[in-house]
Amino acid sequence: MLSQKNIASNVHSMNAAEKLYNTDVNLVMLPFHHTFGSTGIILMLNNGVRNVFCDGLRHIQENMKEYKVSVFVCVPLILEAMHKRILLEVKKQGKEKTINRAKKLSNALLKVGIDVRKKLFKQLLDKLGGNMRFVVSGAAAIDKQVAEDFNSWGILTIQGYGLTETSPVLCAENEKCLKLGSVGIPLIDVEVKIDNPNEKGIGEIIAKGPNVMLGYYENDEATKEAIDDEGWLHTGDLAKIDKDGFIFITGRQKNMIVLKNGKKIFPEEVETLVNRIDLVEECMVFGLPDEKDKNDITLSVKVVLNKETAKEEKYKGMSDDELKDIIWNKIKTEVNETVPRYKHITNMIFSKEELVKTTTKKVKRNEEMKKILNNGL
Repeated sequence: MLSQKNIASNVHSMNAAEKLYNTDVNLVMLPFHHTFGSTGIILMLNNGVRNVFCDGLRHIQENMKEYKVSVFVCVPLILEAMHKRILLEVKKQGKEKTINRAKKLSNALLKVGIDVRKKLFKQLLDKLGGNMRFVVSGAAAIDKQVAEDFNSWGILTIQGYGLTETSPVLCAENEKCLKLGSVGIPLIDVEVKIDNPNEKGIGEIIAKGPNVMLGYYENDEATKEAIDDEGWLHTGDLAKIDKDGFIFITGRQKNMIVLKNGKKIFPEEVETLVNRIDLVEECMVFGLPDEKDKNDITLSVKVVLNKETAKEEKYKGMSDDELKDIIWNKIKTEVNETVPRYKHITNMIFSKEELVKTTTKKVKRNEEMKKILNNGL
């Protein structure tokens, strides 16, 4: 149950954190029956921003050009897909080295207060309509490389974190507080701390503030379980806070995979690495009982083929089995060789069907696991 005060306080806190102008144009693409979408649109209206509606995920790029979009709020999947398309175009034109050199030059100039990004990356920015200046990503972790690239190109790209129960934002990056991989710092009026941290400083995020819900509708037991006697909301998410106060999400407590030797794996961390493979559209990492030792777990992944990439010249005419082998070899070299041995993926399921998701594009892990266990797919 969210009150007027809950939502208004969150809009107030977000206003203090982010810069929005009445000259901005926001591309609306999130559903309003989620607080991420509904509070987001209230924030935009509160700042006099013009709001235009997306014609569908396939039409984002043309809508950005048509409406001269300058800001939008999205989930990582959308931003990562845009990033892949842009880099694919850059690669086709043979301009990878040019872009990388421009990034190095731009970053060096930024250190002495000179910003030439809009000029250096004009051609690239024109593909996004030419007016983009600000993107907010939330609901899941974004690949650090994607956020770094968009910021390098001159589009302020920030990450935030929150829950429906917190109306929804608890913390966020902003223009002055950016740290790759983090979800920023707590908003004003919001307290965030790590409960019962381990030796690495990782523990459950708990939060307190005027944006925390009244409770779960007609469910006192669930409310008492979520909000303790001191008013702290227990989120179920795991994170650590660095010396500068930036929060780094490590995963969902319920998604965490615990091995027989006590080692813990956060699937989201490994998924980010698998998703960087060009032939992978999306993936889900999960644990399955070890065939040799049923008390232990082996790491598996379900990957969905990127059909557009599969049409490229270097993959043209290849069978599904051949594409599957290429992906598996890349997982063994580009993923397994970059992580500790206990995080190695030992099994892969190949699919051409999109993963089951919510309307905010979060993977429904339980439903996917049912499909895998029932059908092996």
